[in-house]
Amino acid sequence: MADPIPVLVVLDALAPVKKDEIDHLIQGRREPRWLRLSEQLGAAAGSFGPPFDWSALGRALEAMVLAAKDESAKAGDASVHVYVAGRAPLPLFVLLGQALNFSPTPDRTVLNPRRGGPWEAFPMMGEVQAEGASFFDVVEMPERAQRTNARVALFVSTVGAPAPVEAIERLFDARNEPFAGVVEIRTSGPRDVTPEAMPSIAEELRRRLSQIPGYFPRAKGFALFLAGPTQLAFAAGLALNAHVFGQDVWVTNYAAPDYEYSFCLPFCGEGTPRVPDGDADRLARRVVMDAMLEGIEELRDTIDPRDFPAWGPGDDERRTWIDYLRDLKIPREAEGDAFGLSVLLRRLVLGRGLLQALRGSPRDMQQSFAQLLLLHELFHDGQDLRTSNYYDVGRAGTVLEAVDFAADAFALAVLIAWDLRRGGPRAAERAGDIAARWVGRAIRGIEAFDLLEQGTRIERLYERRLRRYLVWYLQQARARVVRPGKNAKRDIEQLFAGRLAVELAPLAGHLDARFDKIVAGPTPQTELFASLDGHLIRGARRPGFDPGALVGAVREYQSARIEQAMHYVLDEHRAVLVPWRG
Repeated sequence: MADPIPVLVVLDALAPVKKDEIDHLIQGRREPRWLRLSEQLGAAAGSFGPPFDWSALGRALEAMVLAAKDESAKAGDASVHVYVAGRAPLPLFVLLGQALNFSPTPDRTVLNPRRGGPWEAFPMMGEVQAEGASFFDVVEMPERAQRTNARVALFVSTVGAPAPVEAIERLFDARNEPFAGVVEIRTSGPRDVTPEAMPSIAEELRRRLSQIPGYFPRAKGFALFLAGPTQLAFAAGLALNAHVFGQDVWVTNYAAPDYEYSFCLPFCGEGTPRVPDGDADRLARRVVMDAMLEGIEELRDTIDPRDFPAWGPGDDERRTWIDYLRDLKIPREAEGDAFGLSVLLRRLVLGRGLLQALRGSPRDMQQSFAQLLLLHELFHDGQDLRTSNYYDVGRAGTVLEAVDFAADAFALAVLIAWDLRRGGPRAAERAGDIAARWVGRAIRGIEAFDLLEQGTRIERLYERRLRRYLVWYLQQARARVVRPGKNAKRDIEQLFAGRLAVELAPLAGHLDARFDKIVAGPTPQTELFASLDGHLIRGARRPGFDPGALVGAVREYQSARIEQAMHYVLDEHRAVLVPWRG
């Protein structure tokens, strides 16, 4: 049989790895293919943290694994031997271990300098000691199945100390996560993970970890806490089989004196969300498409120049808008992943990702969001924001926030007026409720995309995304107090005419690879700041109002908590925020 093709995956996040340090450990006569994390990210080795951009690091690692799979597919009978080396945080080795569980199974060896000495090879496969011999001599897990539906911590360690339960609990508390307790797989004293013992350690870890889900059949998920060398972390990743542990295993990183959340396994980094494509999925998206088209048709058939705000387009331009909407061509099949509007071609397309994001939401929400999105995007064209200049405009965060606010305000002002006109006097008497419902639909639309990309918790909460949520929740609070009857239309025009800005500061966080700030959490000094047409609003922490708690509430889509806080802000500053109430 031909020598295996060596593929060397180098995780050089914290320091470079020199070729002459590890060349002698590569078996066979073939020249290895080097896959460097630093090259994948286009930055110098050793320049990736802390703090760590886990999503960017994880996506780069996934790309390296795909390259290793390509080598495996091309190898044929020769097979592939994957070597893993580097100086990087342990979560990356865990992620790589799980990602390298593909078929046909390659040989996998971790290269690591033990205790600062020369680099050594730690094979994951090889001769295994008799089953009675255990490396981990402290194993604390339940004797029978537990009924808990909370999250279970898994502590795997070779340093010889018990699990740091207080630090683990602090992480759970910070994430508002119910804690089911700790399962420990560890050594009673410090023990070396040697090359000779590595296959047995990997097999024992696989066997021990695979038993745990059976003891916690109702658990919400698991959280991995590690203390040991990189080869232990890699072996833990190999053992965390997604078919056994399911879709929700936190991987944590120790940043003394606390643990930080890194990512969830199976890994799904920020970027284009994975859109399922089974028969049932396509049918569900078809239902969403039909609802959105129905909403757009209703708007096109009934919109009137009187629905436009006084501060919007003039009379002639309003008629041009309406003619354009009625001439718009919309394919009845999804195209691409998002949403596309060509003003010149008078063509609108709805993408698979957009339909997937709205899947499962109420039909009237799908119809309303289509109407909001159409008017929002058409307004963008008048702002000179088009597909030709949109790429990376998000880097200009403050500018894009102002542009987006204007487009959102216009779309909502038109649609609320449209709804009130069609509803007549009865609708005018409920103007505040109708206006608040439309703003709520805009918020639900923002949430739909975050749910698709990040699930039930927004881990990568960009500061500009947080500001957008806060702005529209405060706008919703203002909308609720629009006066009924003949004053409604005038109040709504005033509601959307002014530029509202809302933010929390100071906030802990870090810049990602594109220099966008990702919020880690509040500080003890965090306050709420807002401005409306140049008037300052400021709210510090006090009984009944905690600005810092809004970070967690936005992360977890806790609309009731946010609405309660914004009602407090509105009541405290009503002279500025609701001048129509005098």
